[in-house]
Order: sequence, then structure tokens, then C-alpha cells
Amino acid sequence: MEAKTVTLTTKPDAALHVSILRARPEERGSMSNTLVVFLNGLVLPCTSWAETVDHLVGIRSDSGQPIPAILCYDRYGQGKSDTDPTDIPDSPYGHDARAVVADLHQLLTQISQDELGRSLDDIRLVLVCNSIGCPLARLYAAKHPGQVAAYLFLDSMMANTDFVSIFPDPDSPGFDESQLPEDVTADALRHARAKFRQFFHPTVPNPEHLDRRQLRELLPQAGGPALPDGPGGKPAQLVVVGHDWDEFAKQCEEVRLYQRRRFGCRRCAYSMTTAGLIVCSEGRHQRVHEPRMGFVQRRPVSPGRGKDRGQNSKGLRSLHPERRPGFRGCRDQQHPERVEG
Repeated sequence: MEAKTVTLTTKPDAALHVSILRARPEERGSMSNTLVVFLNGLVLPCTSWAETVDHLVGIRSDSGQPIPAILCYDRYGQGKSDTDPTDIPDSPYGHDARAVVADLHQLLTQISQDELGRSLDDIRLVLVCNSIGCPLARLYAAKHPGQVAAYLFLDSMMANTDFVSIFPDPDSPGFDESQLPEDVTADALRHARAKFRQFFHPTVPNPEHLDRRQLRELLPQAGGPALPDGPGGKPAQLVVVGHDWDEFAKQCEEVRLYQRRRFGCRRCAYSMTTAGLIVCSEGRHQRVHEPRMGFVQRRPVSPGRGKDRGQNSKGLRSLHPERRPGFRGCRDQQHPERVEG
């Protein structure tokens, strides 16, 4: 892929770092007008997708399948991109999800014209999203219907929660500690709620300066609004991949968020989100795949890469579960919300 900087005409005072793989001139058919766009998780740079892209290109090349154009990019405040020029200096909060969607649309418009030689209206978009990238993709599709042909949601962020209230409040009126599982205590709940407030609450700032405080209002339901049809009025395709429960629980233990043998309520909340995302597609009679897998994007530290904010490209192995560590089975394919470790 070719790394370069792009300056949006709507924000001429800052540059975005992008990586582009152009479709080969000899490619024809369904892939010739397809652009696969990778949407990062919060703070994570686009280098996190490097091994995934390499593997995807490799398996399609080895099997003689056409390779589409591919775009990875750092949002403002991520990786090697500049900060958003509209952010208020010294404020913990900056641009919001609506600004990200507007920036993405402008970026795709310029990339389509300048790099692919096409109008964006002639492009079939495939959005591969991790974490907060999934709600951003939903907002983009709602704002620009008819552009997205397919979605891959990997470990989607729960956009409609404050992350604290997924745990019962032991200090609320009517709370009955005797109803808790035997290995869960009121003090353990208080600890989990405090830690999730500290790390995940929408009011917690982040180095990207992406303001998440309005996200619950923009997407109050996991199951809606329904994803719009794609190009040509054809139903868009959706693949939803949930957590790798064991891996995520292990990471939570390592940073003392909670003990992984406890708190099935958090697992239940994420399962409900995954099930809701499937509903937002089924409501429009779109094709839905229910993979027997789970997902967590790893974030290992990469020494000496300050511009990439301490991340490297070893987090994502492949879009193919049988070839990438970090996937676990789903024992009940008819009920994907019942994800098992």
C-alpha cells in the first residue's frame, strides 16, 4: 500500500495520513468499482490493519480472485494525522461523531476522484470496522444512503450506553444483594462500576479528542435505524462479529477492571448489542451472516513508534477466523446473542 497525506478541501489547515492500495488496471468485473475502507477503533492508528490487509490481498491473489482498491486512514488526532483544526485548544473534548462522518465523506469523495478516477457515486463501498468504527459506519450510511454495499462489524462498541449502567447499582433503592450470583458481591459491583466509569464513560477524554458524549443520542438503539439499501437499491450485506470473551476478560483482569469469572451482565450487554446490530439489518430483509466466532482487537505496545501512539500492526491477523487467533466459537448459530467462550 502507498502511504501519503491528504488535505481535505473542507479543512485545508490539517492533513490526514492514508494508505491506499489501488485496484490493478487489468482488474475488471465486480471488484473494479469497489473500495474497501477500514475504520479504526478509538485512538488506534491505521497501521493496526496492516497484517489484515496483507493477508487479505495474499489469499485473494493466491486464489486468483480480483483485488479491490483498499483504503486505510488515521482520523484527525490518530496515528500520523494532524489534530482536527476545529478542536478547541486545551479542551478535553473536540470534534464529535457527526464531524467524523463529514470528514470521511469528504475524504472518500477526494480519494475516488483523485486516486481511483471515479465519482464517489460510482463506487461500491465496503466498510470494515472495529469498535467505535462500527457506530461511525452506521451514522455514515444513514447520512449517505445508497453508497455502502457491505459492512463487517468487528467487536462493535456499545453506542447506546454509558458503560457503567450495564452493571447493577448496589446503592440503588431496592437492590437485593442476596439475588447476586454467589461469587459476586456488592463491593465487587462498586469496583467494576467505578473502573468502567474511569476508563469507558462517554465523558472520559481521549488523545484523539473525539467527543463521544452525544453518541447515545445519535444511536439510541443497537437495532436501529435500519441500515439503508446499498448501490442500485440492492440490500447491503452485513457480517457482525462479537467479542472474544476469554481474551477480553483476560485483558480486563490484567488492568484490574473486574475478575473474569464474574459479571455475566457485561457479557449479556455486549450480546444484546450484537443481536441488535443483526436486527438493524434484518428489518430491511438484508442478508445477515452469523459467524461462529468472536473478536478482540489487540493493542500491543510497539517501542520507538511515538507517532503511532504506541501501537503496532500485530493486532489483527486476518478477516478469516480459521486463520487468525482471537476467534472463539458460537455454540448456537440460530441465536447469535448466546455467544460462548
